[in-house]
Amino acid sequence: MSWISSDLHYLGVNRHLANTYQLQPEDFVGQEIGFLKGSHEFAQFMEQFMCEPYLKTSEVTLETRIQDATRYYLLVAQKYNQDQAAIFIGIDITERKRIEEQLWATTSRLSTLIENLQLGVLVKDEFYKIVLTNKAFCNLFNIHTSPDQLIGMDGSTFAFEYQNIFSDPAQFIIRNQEVMRRKRVVVNEELSLVDGRTLERDYVPIMIQGASQGHLWMYRDITERKKAEDTLVTSLREKEVLLKEIHHRVKNNLLVVSNLLEFQSDYVQQPELIKVLEDSRNRIYSMALIHEKLYRSTNLEKISFGDYLEDLIDNLFESYNIQDGRVQFELDIEPVGLNIETAQPCGLIVNELVSNTLKHAFPNGRSGVVYLGLHQNEEDKIIVTVRDNGIGFPEGVDFRNVESLGMELVCTLTDQLEGTITLDQENGTQFTVTFSELQYRHRLS
Repeated sequence: MSWISSDLHYLGVNRHLANTYQLQPEDFVGQEIGFLKGSHEFAQFMEQFMCEPYLKTSEVTLETRIQDATRYYLLVAQKYNQDQAAIFIGIDITERKRIEEQLWATTSRLSTLIENLQLGVLVKDEFYKIVLTNKAFCNLFNIHTSPDQLIGMDGSTFAFEYQNIFSDPAQFIIRNQEVMRRKRVVVNEELSLVDGRTLERDYVPIMIQGASQGHLWMYRDITERKKAEDTLVTSLREKEVLLKEIHHRVKNNLLVVSNLLEFQSDYVQQPELIKVLEDSRNRIYSMALIHEKLYRSTNLEKISFGDYLEDLIDNLFESYNIQDGRVQFELDIEPVGLNIETAQPCGLIVNELVSNTLKHAFPNGRSGVVYLGLHQNEEDKIIVTVRDNGIGFPEGVDFRNVESLGMELVCTLTDQLEGTITLDQENGTQFTVTFSELQYRHRLS
C-alpha cells in the first residue's frame, strides 16, 4: 500500500511494500514514483490516473521484476483530499496468474483436440445450455453455422429443432431426456437418420464432487462400417450355407459308398468277407453321421456328441440285428459338444468298441447289458466308457497287440486324440477312453 501526491511523489508506504523491496518505509517518502527499478509501467499508470480529472478510481494488472523474479500485481487506485493525493493498493496475484496461464494452456490444448477430433462433440452445462461443440458435430448434422454461434443456445431447443433429421424424432427426444436424467454413461448407441446414415454416440455425465455440472455427447458416422458389417454377415451366411451343403454332400457320398458295400456283400459267399464288408459299412456310417449332424446343426463348429452316439448305437443294433431284447443297452450321456476334429476319431472309437462287444461278448444267444457313458470332468477331460457283462476279453491278451483291425484303429485313434485307453476285465469288459478336445485354429466360415 502506498500514498502518492498529485505531483507523483511518495507520501508514504506500508511496511509490507517496503520489505518487498528490502527498504524502510521512510526511504520512499519524497521520492519520485519511478525511482524503483522495474517500476516504469507502475509510474505510467499512476501518472495517467492522476492526470484524469474525472477518474476517481482505477485498477490495472501489472507485471514487474522484484529481486530478479517476475511478479504480477493487481493495482487498485483511489483519489482523496480533493484529488490532491491517491492511495494505491497492490495485491500479489502471481500464483493466481500462474494458475490462470496453466488453465488457459490446458483449455487451449483441449479446444484444439476437440476441434480436430473426427468425433462430433457437444457439451451442455447443468442448465442444458450449449457451452462447447466442434466443426465435426456441425458437419454430421448439416448445421451451416460455425460452432461458436451455437454457444449459449438452449440445448433442449436445439434438440427439438434438429429432431426431424432422425428416423424417429419423438423417440430421439424421449431418449435424450431419459439419458440425461439417469446420468449414467452410455456407449455405442446407434441412431438412424432419415437420409439413410447411421450415427453412433456416447454420453458421459459431467460430475464434480458428486454434483451434475453438465453433459458430454460424442457422435460419429458409422454408415460405412454398418454397410461393411452387413456385407460381412451376408457373406458369412452364404458361406455357412455352402459349408452345410458340403457336409450334406460328403454325407451322401459316404452313404453311397456304404450302400455299394452292402450291394457287394450280396454277391459274396465267404462269411469272413461279409463281416469285413459289414464292419467297413459301419465305419463309413459313423463318419457320415458326423457330417449329417453338422449339416443339421445351427453351430458348424461343434456337434452334440451325445445325440450323435444315440443315433450311432441305433444303427449298430440294427446292423447286427439285435432286436430280440436279449441284449439291453444303457446310455449314460452328458450333453457334450465336440468339434469335427475330435468327434470324427471319437465316433470311430465308439463304433469299434461297441461293434466288438456286439460281435463277441454274447455268443450262442447269451443275454446281457452293454453300457455306454459320456462325461466331461472338471478339467474338461472327456471320458467315454464302453462296458459289457459278457464273456469278457480273453485273459492274457494285450488288446494293443492283437491281430484285429478294429482294436488297432481304436489304439491309433486314441493316440490321434492325445488320449489314453484302459481295459478293466473285472465283471466283464470295460474300455475307458480319456482325452481332451483337440484345439485347432478356427476354420474359415
